[in-house]
Amino acid sequence: MRRPFGKPAFAIREDDSLELVGSPVPTYPLCAAYRLTPEFEIKEISGARKRAFCWLQMKLIDHSALFTVATMVLREMPAVVISLYRAGDIVNEQYQHMLQDEYAKRLTKRLISEIAAIAAEEGSDFFVVGRKEISNYLAFDRFASGEIEYIEKDEIDNGEIRYLHDGHYNELGHERLANLLAPIAEKHLRNRKR
Repeated sequence: MRRPFGKPAFAIREDDSLELVGSPVPTYPLCAAYRLTPEFEIKEISGARKRAFCWLQMKLIDHSALFTVATMVLREMPAVVISLYRAGDIVNEQYQHMLQDEYAKRLTKRLISEIAAIAAEEGSDFFVVGRKEISNYLAFDRFASGEIEYIEKDEIDNGEIRYLHDGHYNELGHERLANLLAPIAEKHLRNRKR
């Protein structure tokens, strides 16, 4: 299921403070995707083709016995399934766009810094978990210096830990992530007791 831009967002003001925009949340049409522009405006990024394929999936394919049978057959043809999914995949398009967007990079770093400051103010530990690709993309000096701990999960992040044709972790994925994070969480807890 595709979700429209259904949350408020933060924007960076000229003085580098954060401003909450898009609140209260307006109603957006089904299968439409939006993002915040560097001018702090909410802009639709989904095109007619993406909306049409999304509508087709949500209204017809997800509720049809014929398409259920077709889906069972298509399960054996992963390349076809991936191509059909990407035809209506607004989220992946947003992700690829984000990787080329300097404002998105700046906003991400600003939000991480704000959360880290709130955690420190409350006496809580804070660390970020992600792929090396993301830490490289951000090129965040606070990660590089160790000021904000960044834990790379690339070593556990391979195809066998996710559901087939789905980005979510399966049981093995959750187990590996827990095994990666448990010693880190334990270290943080032990350091707090001192």
